[in-house]
Amino acid sequence: MLEKVLNVPANTIGKREAERFADICTNSLQSSTAKARIWLLVSCWDWAKGKYHVAEENPFKGLAVRFRSQQKKPSQPFSASEVQAILEGFRSSVYYSPYADFVTFLFGVGCRIGEAVGLRWENVATDFTSVYICESITRGVVASTKTKRSRTVNLSPSIAAMLRRRKENQQPEPSDLVFTTPTGLSINDRNFRRRAWTQVLKAVGVPYRKPYTSRSTAISHALAAGVDYISVAKAAGHSPQVLHENYANVIERRSVFVDFN
Repeated sequence: MLEKVLNVPANTIGKREAERFADICTNSLQSSTAKARIWLLVSCWDWAKGKYHVAEENPFKGLAVRFRSQQKKPSQPFSASEVQAILEGFRSSVYYSPYADFVTFLFGVGCRIGEAVGLRWENVATDFTSVYICESITRGVVASTKTKRSRTVNLSPSIAAMLRRRKENQQPEPSDLVFTTPTGLSINDRNFRRRAWTQVLKAVGVPYRKPYTSRSTAISHALAAGVDYISVAKAAGHSPQVLHENYANVIERRSVFVDFN
């Protein structure tokens, strides 16, 4: 790659050539891709020292700092009417209605996708008033929660009623998963997104956002309803500091500046 771009033997590259390569990356690649490429070259050069006659001083070190990672704009949470449309879309779908309870839980609890997939009946309170979230399953891989911390989440009456009805219908074992595919397997988030989620949103006319947006939607609506952010952070398994930073515009909906008119 270096020889093709710079037209010089790779082992002869010094600081000036390395900076020229970084400039080319700046003009032709996204910031994150360019930064990753420079880091790979830093590692490659360190590995080659003493083996392939490259200089001891790594000319690529320190160049990655010029690439600032571009922060992605967070997805717009679904409005209340959009949530209702999505839920109705799943409930009425010929093919994807088996996922209606799963989607209802995502919007009603605000947990991460893998946490909902990994929820077992033994971690649902016997009176259905709460769930204990301690496990996550992502594409078949079982792990702890993202923060490595378990938590208890109190449920709304409608979510409690849904879980009660679901358990009565299924008569499951305590270790069984609460939500599965129609064939009884753990839900694969990628397949769910590509098939069920994308198709239902298209059918009901809701602009596409990833399923993970259900989490930010639940958090945003809770904060907008006046629930204090520390309680929301605890229920969502979020750091209070991070939640406050990411949802400050929802927590304080009024302008902080004086209106002189």
